[in-house]
Amino acid sequence: MRQFDDIYDTVGRFGRFQMVLSFFIVVFCGIVVFQQLGNTFYSASAEHYCKVYSNQTFMYTSPVKNCTIPYTTKGGDIVWNKCTRYDVNISRKSFPDLCLPRNIETLGCDQG
Repeated sequence: MRQFDDIYDTVGRFGRFQMVLSFFIVVFCGIVVFQQLGNTFYSASAEHYCKVYSNQTFMYTSPVKNCTIPYTTKGGDIVWNKCTRYDVNISRKSFPDLCLPRNIETLGCDQG
């Protein structure tokens, strides 16, 4: 039975052509990787909303977002206000009663 090293004798060892080829593959693939990775970070833009509580993550249809961030509708689309928030006590565990009165006083972004 032949060993793997015996195949090297038939095919040939790692020579100058293989080293140059490997060098160019590494260099050009590295450039493409940085271009694609940069595209991930440069093309995304997150919308800014006022921070209402410490660990907030708003999904697009979040009921907490609907209750804490003022919005208007333009042409059927919801446009969220970026610099104000409703003055609500978000420390409570039940959020449905936050949405009841829509004439709540608004505040500027005081927490970020």
